[in-house]
Amino acid sequence: MKQFSQYFIVFGLSLLLFNSCSKDRNNPLDILTAKFEATVDGQSFTATTKFYNDNTGFLIITGQEMDGITLKKQIIITLPDIKTGTYTIGLDSIIAMTYQNKETDELYTGFSGTIDITKLEDNKVSGTFNFQATSLGLNTIQITDGVIENVLKVGTK
Repeated sequence: MKQFSQYFIVFGLSLLLFNSCSKDRNNPLDILTAKFEATVDGQSFTATTKFYNDNTGFLIITGQEMDGITLKKQIIITLPDIKTGTYTIGLDSIIAMTYQNKETDELYTGFSGTIDITKLEDNKVSGTFNFQATSLGLNTIQITDGVIENVLKVGTK
């Protein structure tokens, strides 16, 4: 009888643990499967740190190539709406796409391109993007084949 009671307690605690997990919480392993990749002027960009935030009323998606704790390169996409859809960047839009190369100390601002947000649910965002950007020195780069897949939200409202 004592052994049955122990099994019952373990079973009850297990049920309590699994039922107390919220459906909208992310699995800790989701960070390993999230993807933020692009081709920057023919060179591969693969973010080692990727996240999004919408606490400001804007959808801000960030992908960063890190070397340990040192930032090497990053792409930041800022959208005025927190919803799925296709957005076009232009001189008259409030969409911002930037690429920063800390190794060369250059910041590029997008002047034409698109981003297609295909999924925005369960605290994850997915989509595709491409854009042309220019630096203050008037150097122009192409960011193509951009993929955002199940990038997790950070912060809460």
